[in-house]
Amino acid sequence: AIGSTPKELSALIEGAEVFIGMDTGITHMACFFSKKTLVIAKNATANWLPFYNKNATVIFRFKEDEKSQTSEAYMRAHQNGRIRPFKDVPINEVCAELKKILN
Repeated sequence: AIGSTPKELSALIEGAEVFIGMDTGITHMACFFSKKTLVIAKNATANWLPFYNKNATVIFRFKEDEKSQTSEAYMRAHQNGRIRPFKDVPINEVCAELKKILN
């Protein structure tokens, strides 16, 4: 997508079955189109995650957690005012969420 115009990105996103991305502008673009989206919240800012898209699954893992989560309620309950409380989400957990989205 590097060097693509907004029009080209829009066409690419529109034609995708699902969009997978981090918390970036292009991911939010996919969410604005209401695409099925898997958002990996590694370096994300908690308050800006795209829970507004009913077709988005946001996967995150707090620094103290052993397992990743997808629940906004869980995130809000455990955020404790932190802005960037996340660590890496293991690829096997990302793949498991992607399977759920595709089924």
